[in-house]
Amino acid sequence: MAWLGLVHVHGLLVREIDAALITRHGLSLNGFEVLFHLTRTPGERLAMAELVRLVVLSPSGLSRLLARLERDGLVARHSTPEDARAMAVSLTEAGRAALAAAADTHLQVLRSRFLSHLSAEEVDQLAGLWLRVDPTLAGLGCV
Repeated sequence: MAWLGLVHVHGLLVREIDAALITRHGLSLNGFEVLFHLTRTPGERLAMAELVRLVVLSPSGLSRLLARLERDGLVARHSTPEDARAMAVSLTEAGRAALAAAADTHLQVLRSRFLSHLSAEEVDQLAGLWLRVDPTLAGLGCV
């Protein structure tokens, strides 16, 4: 039952947050995640390989998403100085502004559909459980 509940609640949250972000800001949840992760890195820049890991998209899915974000002026793609064949992504001023505008909507839906049903202690326990399943989450600063 726990596994089924996790899958169901995750799907529900993703659909609702995605719909609210698109409706109010024209930004998908995956786009929001890319912008969020870029703000948390030095120089607001990440290698494509690292972004694939962080947003859990296929390389082709990430490439399509980045093309849209780049077209909208929210990110810029660059070759890396270490390897001209590798690509990196950086946040633009417009991307920073879009993330700031969408952050309240993201948090509002997350609170109303998920966090409001848990105590602060339960949220901390849940974060601890996620870390046990995937210790690399600690490095993301999101649990």
